[in-house]
Amino acid sequence: MAPHILIFDQGPITSGNIHYWQAVTKLGTCYVPQVVLDELKRMAEEAPLGRETSAEAAAKEFLRYWEGGGWQVTRVTKSHSDLTPTPGHNLSRKARLSYTVAQCAYAMADQNPDAVVILVTEDQALIRRIAAIGLPKLGGTTGIAVREWTKSNHIPASLEKIFAGLEVKTKLRRTPWWAKLVSGAIGAVFFFALFSYSWYLVNPRQFEQWRQKLGLPPLPFAELLRKRR
Repeated sequence: MAPHILIFDQGPITSGNIHYWQAVTKLGTCYVPQVVLDELKRMAEEAPLGRETSAEAAAKEFLRYWEGGGWQVTRVTKSHSDLTPTPGHNLSRKARLSYTVAQCAYAMADQNPDAVVILVTEDQALIRRIAAIGLPKLGGTTGIAVREWTKSNHIPASLEKIFAGLEVKTKLRRTPWWAKLVSGAIGAVFFFALFSYSWYLVNPRQFEQWRQKLGLPPLPFAELLRKRR
C-alpha cells in the first residue's frame, strides 16, 4: 500500500484539538509546513492573555503538542500555475498562507511519487485546484472530512478517485498466470519428493516395486539415506 502524507493548512489545525491531532496520525505521516508553524506561533504570541479566541487557544496547545505527538515540519515548496493566485485579487493573509501550503503539498507529491499526498484545508477552491493539476496521487480534502475518515474509515469523497486508481494498479500487479503455474509445479514436485522419500524410508521394497512398475528413475541419494538409518 502506498504511504500517506498529509499536509495541513492552518484552519484544520486550529479548529481541532489534541484528540484530533492524535487521530489523524493514524492515517499517515502528518506534516505542518513551516509557514503554518510560524503563523501558529504568531497567533499564540499575539493572543490577549486570558482573552484568546478558540483558534488562538488551539494554536498554543498545538505548539506544545506537535513535535512530541509525531508530527513533522517541512519547508519544501514548488510553484504551479494552478496554485498561483489570480492576478489583481487582494488576498487575505489566511488565503495567501493557504496557497503556500498547497505549493508545499505539490512539492511533497513531486518528491514522493510513491506516496499519496493529501492537502488538508478548508479552502474548497484550493482543493479543486489541487485536483486540476492531475497528479494521480495528489489530492485535497477538508479537516472535517479527515475527522470522519478517522472515525468511520470512510475515504473522503474528494479522494475516492485517487484510491480507486491505486486499487486498479494493485490488481494489475497481481501475480501473472504463468508465475502461478510455475509456483504450483514447484510445489507439486516438492510434495511428490517428500512423499517418495518418506515411503522409501518406511518400506523400500514396496516403493521400488511401485517405482519400477511406473518406469520412474531411482531416487537420488535414496540408498545412502537408508544406510544412514
